[in-house]
Amino acid sequence: MLGRYIRLPYHGTEGHKTLGNWYTTLLNAHGNPIEHYGDYDLEMSRRKLDQKGAIKQLLT
Repeated sequence: MLGRYIRLPYHGTEGHKTLGNWYTTLLNAHGNPIEHYGDYDLEMSRRKLDQKGAIKQLLT
């Protein structure tokens, strides 16, 4: 059985989103506006990549 998934830009590159962003998206879509759900990805933090907010491609 083949799985299906959404691939956003590769890990460690600008625009990549994590599972925390997925939950942030769901919460924002249902009227609970939060900046970020859960912990930030340490590798992305080290590279100073933005991890805040919902996945805009899924809200449009």
